[in-house]
This record gives sequence, C-alpha cells and structure tokens, in this order.
Amino acid sequence: MDFGTRSCAAPAGYVTSSTDCDDNNPQANPDADEVCGGGDEDCDGSVDEDEAIDASTWAIDYDGDGFGSGRFTKVACAAPARLRRRHHRLRRRPGRREPRRGGGLRQPGQRL
Repeated sequence: MDFGTRSCAAPAGYVTSSTDCDDNNPQANPDADEVCGGGDEDCDGSVDEDEAIDASTWAIDYDGDGFGSGRFTKVACAAPARLRRRHHRLRRRPGRREPRRGGGLRQPGQRL
C-alpha cells in the first residue's frame, strides 16, 4: 500500500521526509535522544545503546563487597557482569557515614 502523494506543496498531515521509524510514537524520530527503556527512540536501528542520555556509569566490583572501583567503568543502560553503579561508592574515612549493602547509610563504627 502506498500512502505517498506528489504535490508542489505539502498537503496537511504530510512532510517531505520519510525517516520516522515509528509513526505511532511521537517521541521516536531521527532527532530524538535515545533513552534506556527498550525502544529505538532515535531511529538508528539500535535499542538502549550506550549513548542513551540516561545510561548509568558502572564500575567493576573486584572484591565482591558490593562497591565498585572507579578504575574501570562502563556507561550502559543495564549493568554488565560484575559491575556496580559507580555513584554508590564513598571513600572510607574515620567519622564518615558510608553506604550499606541493604540501603541507607551506616554510622561511623557500625558494622555492615
């Protein structure tokens, strides 16, 4: 079925470009930013690529303590194997509160 038309001026509801990947979704178009969530918002044929504007920075958790190191990181929508969100890491200093594995912050001297 051909929905195209030829005209000197664009009729109402028509445009000169046919690059929209999902004409039923106004947020999906070649000028849109890619976001994490399962769709191809920028019409490049890829879903949730690393360039998504809301992708997280993940850091490798070498020792398995639930906190990543900032030495090796990856930006992605989903956590790659063995990586943790980087922003959950706080330096351990005396008298400073730190994140707990179960959520929240631990008090200085409190065991995890």
